[in-house]
Amino acid sequence: MSNATARRPRWGLVLLAAILATSAVAGNLTPTYAASFVVNTTADEDNTDGDCSLREALRAANDDVTVDACGVPGRGADTINLIPGTYTLSLGELSISDDLTLRGLPDTFTIIDANESSRVIAITDGSVVHIEHLTVTGGDSGIAAGSGIYVQDGSLTLTRVKVSNNRPEGGIYLLGPSTLTLAESQIIDNTGPGLYLRSGVIATVRNSQISGNTNDSAGGGIFSQGTLEVINSTISGNRTTVNGGGIHVSGGVTRFYNVTVAANTADSDATSSTSGGGVSVQGDALLQVRNSIIADNIDASGSTKAPDCTGALTSNGYNLIENPTDCAIGGDTTGNLTSIAPVLGPLQANGGPTLTHALLSGSPAIDAGNPVGCEDQNSVMLSTDQRTFVRTAHCDMGAYEYDSPGLATATPTITRTPSSTPAPTRTPTRTPTSSSTPTSSSTALPPPADGPPTSTPTATATTSPPPADGPPISTPTATATTSPPPADGPPIFSPTATPDSNTTAVPALYLPLLRR
Repeated sequence: MSNATARRPRWGLVLLAAILATSAVAGNLTPTYAASFVVNTTADEDNTDGDCSLREALRAANDDVTVDACGVPGRGADTINLIPGTYTLSLGELSISDDLTLRGLPDTFTIIDANESSRVIAITDGSVVHIEHLTVTGGDSGIAAGSGIYVQDGSLTLTRVKVSNNRPEGGIYLLGPSTLTLAESQIIDNTGPGLYLRSGVIATVRNSQISGNTNDSAGGGIFSQGTLEVINSTISGNRTTVNGGGIHVSGGVTRFYNVTVAANTADSDATSSTSGGGVSVQGDALLQVRNSIIADNIDASGSTKAPDCTGALTSNGYNLIENPTDCAIGGDTTGNLTSIAPVLGPLQANGGPTLTHALLSGSPAIDAGNPVGCEDQNSVMLSTDQRTFVRTAHCDMGAYEYDSPGLATATPTITRTPSSTPAPTRTPTRTPTSSSTPTSSSTALPPPADGPPTSTPTATATTSPPPADGPPISTPTATATTSPPPADGPPIFSPTATPDSNTTAVPALYLPLLRR
């Protein structure tokens, strides 16, 4: 053998070493990609009859296995797309134990109804879950926590979701360590706290409505022991037989930014001497309020009335607290208004996806927010109110901006890059459905399960060509003809769905075979 031959690299061995190194890091060479399942039946079933039910799609997503006709399983954060309709559960709660997006079509009625036979949804095992454009209703967990949605060691984001009419253990229950993000959603008419946050939970509620919930213990709308930030939201019409009709802060830290807390009731059965129809703060728990309204609440007890608040409140300035009896208000009281009525309208449709209390003409809350501007938890100016209506230069207190010029509109910025080579023109196969100009004609999420849908949608699953080495990707397309809601029925969401980032498969690394 010549010296040149002796020095020649043995490329087969080099490539084998690379494969072994990759395997050591990754554990195996199994491709990782996200699957997108299209549910094509509303039946609650788990069998092999040639279709794909919601329960079957969840099993495929949780276990990364092929189930009935749900398609090729993935190993990433899967997406389940639901056709409109009512999914009535008969086989128990729906369990989610892997990362997932569960999505209904915007502007349609997609309802998951447990029919008072079980909890609706349970999320565990560190799963990161997004739920969009759905109603979660009819849950009955017995004595177990969280009749609507239960989260233990998970992360949940709800966007334009209605959690309603779940009993007896409330709408949403989170056990730490878990996180919750609630956006443009409604937690309404549940028995037990609408939202129950245990110690170790971190939650953000934004542009949302928590109303009409009832509880026979503290906290009608919200019971919190964790870290909670509420921005541009309304807590209204909740009731409890003891403290905190709107919210009871039992531990941790809660912060309000442009929140309206109104028309809540404490001691609703008038059998005790408790108080705090709007808010109650217990012991060392901390409630900080900024640019907010706590007013028009009720203390139904027979003793000394403390309708709006009880316990220690830390003001961060520019709040209207109508009746401060039994409140120890500290912190920065600049711009605060007390012992004055807010002049609010009823909770109703005032535009946007949720209900609000409008500021009526002559309200002292108009132009009474921080003159520098109303900020959120990240010290970012709130350019819109709960309805996504534009806030004026001098923002108002609370979740509603009086005399707003209307919905915020985004103006896209187009950057042109000159090129000497003409670029090919592509015809897009998917059009993002998030609207830069939302409409204001709708204020409620899909109706309760007993309300008839007003749309006649059809959904068709279209299979796109797979990547070179990956599985096929199902891209659902839907056409819905939506009639206006009846005069006495709830308005319908305007479509604001976002494109699914999980429908793009990530091809695996495949290496060539070695030759001997």
